[in-house]
Amino acid sequence: MSSDNSTSPLDSIWLKLARAEKHLDEVIRKTKEYAHGECSIVMEKDVALQMAVQRIRIRPSASPEISAMAGDFFSNVRAALDYIVWQLVLSNPPNEPSASNQFPITNKPDDFAEQLARKRLRGVPDKAVTLIEQFQPYSAEDNPLGILNRLSNIDKHQTLNVVTVVADNTEVISQTGNFAFILGDEELRDGTIFGGIGIPFKMIPKLPDFERRLPEMKMHGKCSLFVAFEDPSAEYLDDYRVDRTLQGIFNFIRDKVIPAFEPFLRESAQTD
Repeated sequence: MSSDNSTSPLDSIWLKLARAEKHLDEVIRKTKEYAHGECSIVMEKDVALQMAVQRIRIRPSASPEISAMAGDFFSNVRAALDYIVWQLVLSNPPNEPSASNQFPITNKPDDFAEQLARKRLRGVPDKAVTLIEQFQPYSAEDNPLGILNRLSNIDKHQTLNVVTVVADNTEVISQTGNFAFILGDEELRDGTIFGGIGIPFKMIPKLPDFERRLPEMKMHGKCSLFVAFEDPSAEYLDDYRVDRTLQGIFNFIRDKVIPAFEPFLRESAQTD
C-alpha cells in the first residue's frame, strides 16, 4: 500500500492505515470465536419492571476486549484522515499546518461550514476542500465516514462501544423436554426480553402453580452467533456486525478516500 518514494507525503497516511488493518485482522479473528453458542430463554421475575418475563441468555457473552480492539482501529483510521489534511496543507505553500487542522466529518452542510470557520481546512487547496465536502455523510446513515465518526467519538470521548452477542438459527427445547421449536433467522439479543412482553406481578396470583413451576419455565438449545455493536433502536443488528462494520470503513478509506487525494500529494512530492 505504501508509495515507492520513502519520503512521500503519503507514507505516514498508509502507515496509519496499515496499523488499522492489523487491528481489523485482530477483531476478525476474535469475533470468529463466537460462531456458535448456547441460548436459554428463562422465565424470571423482573423487580424493576414489576413483571415476570422470559429473558434471553446467550453464552458466550461478548468480551469487552473486542470493544477495545475496535477502539484501536478507530484511532488509526481517524488519524489517517487527519494526516491527509496535514499533508494537503504542506502541499500548498506557503501555508503551514496547525493544531486546528483536521479532516471534518459532519452530518449537514451547516455543520461543515462551522468546521471551516474553526479553520479545520485552513491552507488546504480549494479543490481539495470541495472534495472533502463531497465525502461528507450528509443524510446518509450508511456512509462509512458517518459510522466511523459516531463510533470513534464514543470511544474517544465517552466509553468503549458496547458490543453484544446476537443469536440466529436458534433451536431450543423445554426444560421438561415436552416441546422444542426452531426460531430460524430471528435475531435474539443477549439480555433482552423474548417477545418483548411479560406477566404483571398482580396477575401472578391468578395463575395456578405459577410459583411452583417457575424453575421449570426454561428453554435451552444451540444457536449460531455473531457480534454486533449494540443499538437498541435498530430492529436488526445484522447491519451492525463488528467485523463487517470495520471492514466497510477500512475499504472505503483505502479504496475511495485516500486515492482521491493522492494526485494532490504526489504532485507536491514531485515539485519538491
